[in-house]
Amino acid sequence: MNPGNRNVVVMLWVIFTVLGSAIGLFFGAMAGERLGFSLGESMEGYVQDMIASFPSGYLPNMVAGFIYGTVSGFFPGILQWLGVLRSQFKHSSIWIFLNMFGMAFAFSLNSGVYAFLNSLVSDALVVDFVYMVINGLLTGFIMGLLQWIFFSRKHAKAFWWLILNIVGWSTLSFIGFLGLMLGAFFWAVELTYIVIDSIGFAIFTGIALYITFPQTIQETEGITTI
Repeated sequence: MNPGNRNVVVMLWVIFTVLGSAIGLFFGAMAGERLGFSLGESMEGYVQDMIASFPSGYLPNMVAGFIYGTVSGFFPGILQWLGVLRSQFKHSSIWIFLNMFGMAFAFSLNSGVYAFLNSLVSDALVVDFVYMVINGLLTGFIMGLLQWIFFSRKHAKAFWWLILNIVGWSTLSFIGFLGLMLGAFFWAVELTYIVIDSIGFAIFTGIALYITFPQTIQETEGITTI
């Protein structure tokens, strides 16, 4: 690839990201709900047999979040790699694992935060608002940091991956909070969230890619990078 193809590369990135995110979020939610909670409850029961004072309600949520995030991160990660990154960098398959680990870790922590807030605050609206704020900042920071690490040795403007992830995920969380308040007016609310999150994720990472694309760098392997 060369700088003249930047628009094409970004367009492909956005398309693959929307597709991968939609698939990942759909199947991730199913896997987390149907597998994660039951697995987490079994783990929680086992731990409580050993530690009677171990708090209940956290492990099921966090295990469900971990599985949800793993699946949700895998599909966009692999499609982004297949569609764009594979042709730009050698050994770039690490991107897939960064996405999987980042979303798994972030979603697991977010689920734990949600369980903690529910145990602490009785007002559901306050819980949802605080959770959405933390969810956006935490997910954006974790994903942005991992993506910055990937691009930092390749592009001087790699910090945009961190900034735009934080801004992007926070914006999506705010939209999600509005959706919770207006949910009665939405048809197929869960599907709506998947579509909005997939498009939003594609847009802010696409902007980050566009910003960091302009210069080409000859690496020691002899290939041209984004």
